[in-house]
Order: sequence, then structure tokens, then C-alpha cells
Amino acid sequence: MSHKDPTALDRHQQQQYQLYPQRWLVLFSFAALSLDSAWMWITWAPMVDEVAHFWKVSKGQVDGLSAIYMSIYVVGSFPAIWLIVNVVGLARGLWIGALLNFMGALTRYFGRSDYSWVYVGTLCCAFAQTFTLATPPLISGNWFGAHERATATSLGVLANQFGTALGLGSTIVLDLIATQGDGNPALNLKCLEFYLATQLLVAGTAAGLVFIFITSDGPPTPPSEAAASKGPARWGEQELLLDAGDGAHETLQKSDSLSYFESVQVPFKKTPIFVLLFGIAVGVFYAIPSFLSQLVPTWSPKSRGWLGVLYQLTGVLGSFILGRVVDIYQRHKQVSTLLLIGGAASLSGVLWALLKDGSSVRLFLATSGVGFCLAAFNTVGIELGTAMTYPADEAAVAGIFECFAELVGSVLVTMGGRLKTVDSSFILIQLGALLASLFLMLCLQAEALRPMN
Repeated sequence: MSHKDPTALDRHQQQQYQLYPQRWLVLFSFAALSLDSAWMWITWAPMVDEVAHFWKVSKGQVDGLSAIYMSIYVVGSFPAIWLIVNVVGLARGLWIGALLNFMGALTRYFGRSDYSWVYVGTLCCAFAQTFTLATPPLISGNWFGAHERATATSLGVLANQFGTALGLGSTIVLDLIATQGDGNPALNLKCLEFYLATQLLVAGTAAGLVFIFITSDGPPTPPSEAAASKGPARWGEQELLLDAGDGAHETLQKSDSLSYFESVQVPFKKTPIFVLLFGIAVGVFYAIPSFLSQLVPTWSPKSRGWLGVLYQLTGVLGSFILGRVVDIYQRHKQVSTLLLIGGAASLSGVLWALLKDGSSVRLFLATSGVGFCLAAFNTVGIELGTAMTYPADEAAVAGIFECFAELVGSVLVTMGGRLKTVDSSFILIQLGALLASLFLMLCLQAEALRPMN
């Protein structure tokens, strides 16, 4: 098929690519792994003071258990994604991530009384995340149709957010923090043992699902034109024969695939502004959960838990809704811009609530707005970025975006961990960063290059 033949192109655009039911099992298995990874990341955020006293360490060291995920991702994502793209493939890469995540959960459970062992286990889980955090767009590109991509990516991302919600809301359903005879709060050790055992069980289940259902990098035939033209080697380097109807056939010539090293350069060459603004906005989103409970120290553990849960669950809702909107209307930049505006407005509401009177209603509403907008931007932004950098490898590109987000998040978490008191001044810093991200988005000249068929 000549690419210059408009009649042939019209026939090709009408081609219906086969979609395999297995794609949903692949996505579900990945989601279970991503959920447990995020859950273990944010485990200690609702009980910083209590575990710091139990382990006899500073609150900054406890915050470090969150920051280490971000720091490790910055240095570990490049070799991990290189392995996925060039050596082991998507399926085996997720196997490695699932195994590391389970080993980390096992170490944390048996070493729960010693901060050093908990740190080692968390370090193992942090390395596991380097194999999972950037893979939702690769899974959606390899397994899902063109008009399912944003939805599939959003489902993969929101699983991670739901895991964070489980961690932040742990104090709602479990009495992890008990009151001593002198009236001071303390860690409930029996409850902590049950809690970490549950995390270990979920980690083992997720690993089992990944090993059982993710057995290949993609289906037997490509699910979309974009996948066919730059897809994995299993679809062959030769021309792909497509059924054009009426007994006729057309062929689609695969475009030149970019190597991993070529792919990681593309975002910096084509969309350096977007790399920066995505990193800032999503870095703010990642940093906020670590400090939500510290913003309202006088609240009860259950109230602080509900604040974190709403932040994440509204994010889950935002990711799914806006993912569907983008799939239907293909307006990536417009939706992304509106989400950043909404995120900045909501974070201003958080700041106002903290400065004015600490109203729980205002704080709940504003925090939910931040979660909704920034979580959705995480999903839509990744789709926008991979669309602008086509035909670069989705995992390599998403890895660059996530790397900058984790770097910003790590800086913010480290900064907050060194403050004696996390209060409205810290929110003001994050608001300034988010406004800078919005300004860069307004300056961005975006053009989606990925085929929409």
C-alpha cells in the first residue's frame, strides 16, 4: 500500500483491528500490583509521630520512607525501563517488579520492629516500582484499541491512586493508633502486625496474578494503527496484511522503530516544556499525601484518614472520567489545561481554609478538588505526552515524565520532612509550583502525532 494513495488510506482508516478479551485480565493483574505498591509507599503517612516514637527515630526519617520511593525512581527507572524495552519485555519486566514488591513486603512484615529492616524492605519495594509506574501507557498501547487508550491508561494509573487511598485511610478501619494510660497516642502493635500481614497477602496475590495472566508483551495481532506501525517485534518487521473488506486486502508498512536511547531523547527535543510542567504538577500531587495528616495535627486519626481517602478517591474518579472524555473527544491539551486551573484553584482553597479558620468542611472540599484535578492530569498528561512524542516508545517517554515528577515530589517531601511544623507555608510553596506549571502549559505548543485509528 502506498502511503500517498488517498483511496488506500481511506480504506485503511476503516480497518477494524481485533481486540482480545485477555487485555482486561492483563490490566487487572497490573492494577493489583500497582495498587499494592502505592499502598506500601504511603503506609506510614497517617501515623508518623507514633512510628517515629516506636522506632526511636525522627519524623524526618519516617518521611524518608516515602521519599525513598521517589529518589530510587529517579535513578532506577532508566535501567528498569531499558530492560523492559530492549531486553526482557513488558511481561517479564512486570514479573521482576512483582517479585521485588513481594520480597519487600515480606521483609517489612518480619522486620516491623526495627526501622532499619523496614527501610530495607521499603527500598526493595521502591526498586519494584521502577518496573511498574511508567508502564500503563505501554500496556494500553500494546493491548488496547485507539479509542480505549486513555481509559486503559487511566485505569492503570487510578489503581495506584486507590492503593494510596488504602494507606491514607488505614486509620479509619483499623485502630493503628491507641491511647495510652497517660492519654498520649501510641502505636497498636498487634494491629500493625495484622496490617502489614494484609499488605503481604495482597503483594503475594498480585504477584500470582501477574505471573498467571501476563504471559506475553501483547496480543497475537496489533490492536490499533499506532501499535501496528511501531509495535513490538512479535508482530514482525515485514508488512502487516490487513482485511480491507470485500475480499480485498491492504498492507501496512511498519514505520522505523526508535530504540530506547532514541526514545528517551524525544521528549527533550520535541516537548521540553511539557517534561518540566508535568514533573512539577504531578510532583506536587505525589508530595501532598505524605503531609495531609501533619497539616491537621489536632484532628482525630479517623478524621485525618478520611481527608486522605477523599483526596485519593476523588482522584480515582477524576482519572476515570477525564480518561473517557479524552478518548471520546481527543482534546488532550484543552483538558490538561482545565485540570491545572482547577488544581491551582482547589489548592488555593486548601490554603484559605488553613489560614482562615481550619474549617473541616472547606478543607475536605478543597482537598478533594486538588485530588480530582491533579490525579486526572497525571492520566491525561501522560496520554498527551506520549501522543506528542510518537513514535517514541511509550514506556521510555512515560518514564521520563514520571522521573521528573518523582524528582520534584522527592524534593518537596524532603523539604517538608525538615520543617519543624508542616503548615500553610508549605502549601503556599506547592501552590506557587503549580501556578508555574500552569503558566508553562499555556505557553506549550502541543501537536498530537499518534494515529487515532
